Amino acid sequence: MIWEGLLHSYSQIFFSLDKAFAIVLLVCSFIDPYVGVSAIVAGLIAILMAYFLGFDHKNIREGMYSFNSVMVGMVMAVYYDMNVPFVLLLILMSVFTLFFTLAINAQFSKYGLPIMSTPFLFGVWTVLLVGREFGGLQLTERGIYTINELWAYGGEALVNFYEKVDNLPIPDILDVYLRSLGAIFFQFNILAGLVIMIGLIRFSRIAFVLSLIGFFSGYLFFGFMQGQFSHLHYSYIGFNFILSAIALGGFFTIPSRGTFIMVALASPVIAILIAAIGNVFAVVQLPIYSLPYNVLVLVTLYVLKLRLAPKGLTPIVEQSYSPEINLYRFLNQQERYANDTYFHIYLPFYGEWTVSQGHDGEITHKGEWKEAFDFVIEDETGKTYRSPGTQLEDFYGFNRPVVAPQAGYVVAVENEVEDNGIGEVNLHQNWGNTVIIRHGEGMFTKLSHLKKGSVKVAVGDYVKKGQVVAALGNSGRSPEPHIHFQMQATPYIGSKTMKYPVAYYMEKTEKGQKFHAFDYPQEGQTISNVKVDSLLKKAFNLIPGMVLNLESDGKKFKWEVFTDAYNSTYIYCHETEALAYFVNNETLFYFTRFIGDKKSPLFEFYTGAYKVMLGFYRNLKVTDHFPVNDIYSGFLKGLLDIASPFYPVVKAEYEICYDEIDDSLEAEWMKLSSSLKVKALGNVQRQKDFRIELGPNGLSKFSVGKDGNEKVFICEVR
Repeated sequence: MIWEGLLHSYSQIFFSLDKAFAIVLLVCSFIDPYVGVSAIVAGLIAILMAYFLGFDHKNIREGMYSFNSVMVGMVMAVYYDMNVPFVLLLILMSVFTLFFTLAINAQFSKYGLPIMSTPFLFGVWTVLLVGREFGGLQLTERGIYTINELWAYGGEALVNFYEKVDNLPIPDILDVYLRSLGAIFFQFNILAGLVIMIGLIRFSRIAFVLSLIGFFSGYLFFGFMQGQFSHLHYSYIGFNFILSAIALGGFFTIPSRGTFIMVALASPVIAILIAAIGNVFAVVQLPIYSLPYNVLVLVTLYVLKLRLAPKGLTPIVEQSYSPEINLYRFLNQQERYANDTYFHIYLPFYGEWTVSQGHDGEITHKGEWKEAFDFVIEDETGKTYRSPGTQLEDFYGFNRPVVAPQAGYVVAVENEVEDNGIGEVNLHQNWGNTVIIRHGEGMFTKLSHLKKGSVKVAVGDYVKKGQVVAALGNSGRSPEPHIHFQMQATPYIGSKTMKYPVAYYMEKTEKGQKFHAFDYPQEGQTISNVKVDSLLKKAFNLIPGMVLNLESDGKKFKWEVFTDAYNSTYIYCHETEALAYFVNNETLFYFTRFIGDKKSPLFEFYTGAYKVMLGFYRNLKVTDHFPVNDIYSGFLKGLLDIASPFYPVVKAEYEICYDEIDDSLEAEWMKLSSSLKVKALGNVQRQKDFRIELGPNGLSKFSVGKDGNEKVFICEVR
């Protein structure tokens, strides 16, 4: 944890948890060895103190508590020679900056704001002010005679290399950009800038492009306004442009055309802040360092939180520490969970029913009550009754069970309204016999026109999803038996309706069954709840502790199911150390994230079983969208990364088909097939095919590729 926390103390400065990038930055800090050593010591002291005091291990491991101390250590080595007073002050200031970090974080978190590098600013200003009083601290002459220092480290070869790099024939604006990159780690030379730039490109193409846009727009604005370029050349304070651009454009908001425009407009504001704050701090002879960047980013984030209806700029809720992953996860979730809801509401009946009136219905679903559904049972001719149709008992839906659409507590019951004769209505007791169930704060469902005396629950009862609560009757404003079903935000029988989708249901069509997820049943559709198949349910009921042993071409793989600290369940491959996170909500099994080696067989299973509906309907096809960042790598992925904030060039479409099942009521074997199609500008560029076979014990075989060229994995579940 200590070593990991130290590495992330460097990468956190660029909003990253990429260890390779962290190593590049750490090595870069040693271009001036004194700076490198001082930074490491400061980081280790902060980490050990945070660990000793019992603070959050996750934050320690991610460098959140120590990256400000690392930067303070760098500045101290830039200003002072190393001696005993220096070491003592370094230790104390590392702890002091840690405490500042913890205190500021406690306050900023109340407003949902990050600490940025504000603890560093307080720490480094404290160091520079006390340095004027403590005679034991000696100002260093390092950096004044750089060539002599390089000669001492590496002789003539190192001097020649340094001069060749530092005198590259490049435009002034690019020269200052590279030196500004190096200045983030207090290395004011092109070599450091080049090393950091290469690491930045490897870590994130989006962050790199943002850094260019941010720096160049700020630099050009400075020139247009005839500003004093000494502000940008002296200590290369232009790194404020770079860090602000990455923070606002790709870390705290989803990268998009809007964020790129924001970055281009924000950099001139940074230039204004550099000029204004620089003049104020010149009076007290203190450098402003990253103050403009902190002010702009914190103010911008706070203002974005004040919006009543967020548009254009989308804040990041779950941080991935990568602009690309943040973007691709957001795009995938937009397509995959467009209408997903917190409360999953199902249909309130068994079997197939027809929507006789949907939202905005022509009969009674008007005004405040327009977002409701009416359901009846029809025969093959479209009739809702058997002849002669004059008695309630003639209607197919009458006396059928009405079930709870989701678990909850009963909050209202009406059970004494007489049922109408056919064609009659009761306008005085409009809703008739009714049950209202509370599923959560602001989420209620109402079931109306129930049969008198049939309600089986009372106010205060807890009901499970699918539990029978009453039988259908013909009470209230109901000329013939039908279920009135609505969602509402309040617990009263007369409450207005609320537009809310049905979680999962099947629609009967001329071509067979069609699966709907978080959709609104339409008038005339014949629909039903998903009938979960016992074999599918068993095969994908992957509970913690379960082990799947796979074998292919003599190679064996052990997959084990675990649950992490956040109660998220995943499959872990012991041989490849890959992880695949998944969700099973009893209707769908689907993967949410893959971490690790994509050559692992677990990645093939993650791709082939990306989404499995747990009911078998022959020839049914269920589709989904696959995250494109899991597909490409190398140069092509780099191009895709740069283009994706502006236009989604590539899409990956997943499809699974339910092929075969044995004839028994309790199936013993089943075959499914799935495919992944990668489309660029609408044309299929790549396709991958999979087959999944289930046996009495669950998953029995999994294969990748087409017939004759398949890689087969035999599975044993225990």
